[in-house]
Amino acid sequence: MTERPDAPSARLDVNDRNDPGGLNDRARYWAFRLLAALAPLAPLWLAQRIAVAAGALLWLCAGGLRRRAERNLGRIPPLAADPARLRAATRGVFINLALNYLDFFRGRVVTYEELARGWQITGWELFEQAMRAGRGVIILGAHLGPFEYAAWKLGELGYPLLTPAERLRPERFNQLVARLRNHHHARLLPGDDRETLRELLGALRNGQLAMFAIDRWVMGPSDAWPLFGQPARLPTAPFALAARSEAPVFLLVPWRRGLNRYGGSVELITPERLRPEASADGEGGSESTGAPRGRDREAAIARMRQRLYPALERAISEHPEQWVSALSPIWDERDAQPRRSRAAATEEATEQTMEQAPMATTPAIVSGARSALPGGNARVQIAQ
Repeated sequence: MTERPDAPSARLDVNDRNDPGGLNDRARYWAFRLLAALAPLAPLWLAQRIAVAAGALLWLCAGGLRRRAERNLGRIPPLAADPARLRAATRGVFINLALNYLDFFRGRVVTYEELARGWQITGWELFEQAMRAGRGVIILGAHLGPFEYAAWKLGELGYPLLTPAERLRPERFNQLVARLRNHHHARLLPGDDRETLRELLGALRNGQLAMFAIDRWVMGPSDAWPLFGQPARLPTAPFALAARSEAPVFLLVPWRRGLNRYGGSVELITPERLRPEASADGEGGSESTGAPRGRDREAAIARMRQRLYPALERAISEHPEQWVSALSPIWDERDAQPRRSRAAATEEATEQTMEQAPMATTPAIVSGARSALPGGNARVQIAQ
């Protein structure tokens, strides 16, 4: 008998190919629901200490993820020459992953007063100058430090967030994550929808904000680009969009200075776009749009990447223990992988539950207009 494609057993077959029995999907879904209910109930000081302990325990138990993080962090020159520091940084990555999860699960109850405290940001004045120019701003960032908390900080400072993200599976898990992240003037959009690109370009033309994570590939176009001197698979779509716009491009990197203190830097990647004549000449592009075309666009993309990735490498080198992307594939690992035993394969499958989590895999894209929210820019401490 031929089975209909929409029959329950057929749907089970599809789940079986991705996750045998669908057990991991169901466990992850209910674990997220439980943690989202419990995390806001605990006092922050207690929840933070539980997260630190959980991160350290995961570092001890998740051997596959630990080895991957050590391989990735070992490509950073200061760590490659210091095994003790490499071990400490690897442990720190797991602890920061757990703290990021805590931020994620309690995000709906984080107040604007909490977001306003404990920040030191360098380069903010130049960023605000770019926003006042009215051509929009593109922010490129990384999975480093409290990156999602930093996005909420933008909302607290008056920049609502529109965030296209990876479509997670199964669909009910995707919807759950969307509900947990739609707060502080943030709203998720599907990253695989063409309308999202049109909306981003329109937002930039209207003087608004867009932000991408560019420290590793998650979805969409990619190519090999040097990262710490070795080719890594990195996204190209953020740079292609930036080349189609005349908006200034910044690198934004946040980091933790303790459990409740934060630092950040905002570095201008395209200073030529802040010149008064930039809107007229558009780096050699069309006078009507100010955006480069053809070979000029390709050159603009290469120039942005050549400026950005060395700056990103410096930021990661300064805070390697907070680079949670180290838990994910970045460089080609085929030559470094020995033949796996069945036990090792089972361990890796279990660890994918952590690896596939939205805090570590979703590329942030933010768009929105400036709004009148409590506190305004007076809440930013500009470090000299």
